[in-house]
Amino acid sequence: MSRNIEAVRRMIAAYNTGRTDDVHEFIHPEYLNPATIEHGLGEGPDAFAMAVAWVRKTFSEEAHLEEVRIEERGDWVRAYLVLYGRQVGPMVGIAPTGRRFSGEQIHLLRVVDGRIRDHRDWPEYQSTYRQLGEPWPEPDGWRR
Repeated sequence: MSRNIEAVRRMIAAYNTGRTDDVHEFIHPEYLNPATIEHGLGEGPDAFAMAVAWVRKTFSEEAHLEEVRIEERGDWVRAYLVLYGRQVGPMVGIAPTGRRFSGEQIHLLRVVDGRIRDHRDWPEYQSTYRQLGEPWPEPDGWRR
């Protein structure tokens, strides 16, 4: 297994276990995922660790990513994953539904010096939203 794929599999393991004490080993100091910026989590290993905590708080401790396929091209790794979970915390202004869901995702990651530096993911939200019962946001929406 290449160093790049190993870093991505360690990322997946962190999401699955919640263990983030070693993220500096596979997450680059300049790590950037636009989704973490959008949620005010910032950049770097600490931002990644906060994203892991958010996923487990929002989708329960039993949330996990299943690897479907991983491809590598130069510094880039593309991971096809499925997220399984249960919405137990608020998500973009939507109150917890308690419902279970699964959703396909594609992650595109650039690995520099054996650590993930750039990370972009595209979750398949439409079917996840349906599985959650098509809930409406709370009155204040996501502006809390």
